[in-house]
Amino acid sequence: MNEDKEYNNIRRLQGIHKEIDQLSSLIESYEKYERDATEVKQTLENYKTELEDLRAILANPKEVPSTESRFHNLIHQIQIIHDKLVLDRYGNGIDRNHCLILENHVYDNILRDIESSIMYYYRGVSIPTYYYILNSDFDFNPVKDLLSEIISELKKLPDVPNNFIQLFNIQNDIKERIIGVAIAEYQQNRKPENRYN
Repeated sequence: MNEDKEYNNIRRLQGIHKEIDQLSSLIESYEKYERDATEVKQTLENYKTELEDLRAILANPKEVPSTESRFHNLIHQIQIIHDKLVLDRYGNGIDRNHCLILENHVYDNILRDIESSIMYYYRGVSIPTYYYILNSDFDFNPVKDLLSEIISELKKLPDVPNNFIQLFNIQNDIKERIIGVAIAEYQQNRKPENRYN
């Protein structure tokens, strides 16, 4: 498979997963309010069929020969994220929402960077940039500890993923674990008076 087709299939795979998640939530909302979800359900089934076809293509090692490189990108990206989760030189903490209305912007960036790390066959990472504030209520230690654990696990794998779907599943597992830590940290530390500040 040429690089453009490889990239487009991977990008499409990630896009379909997001569409399926959104449509599933929409169907739940429709059913909750007793609206007709027939058309939405059909669209969802169409996406699921396309997803099966794409997964079959990307499960073939010959279709994504750069899976090993992408796997090493993933490890390198997680290491960069881990290393950047520190206090600034004055001891100020990271602002969880980067002075934006969006809550937990830090976690959104972490998840986006991890997702992007397996998109490209060449070596490349995103370098996180954080805003710092006095009296931050964001405790980065739980997610930093988790990232250390993940890096160790990935480096100890007896074999690198054989195909892109294996790598994609590893990435999804990592994202779910980070989301779990994010929810727990937020519930424990987020101060109501700091919300949307």
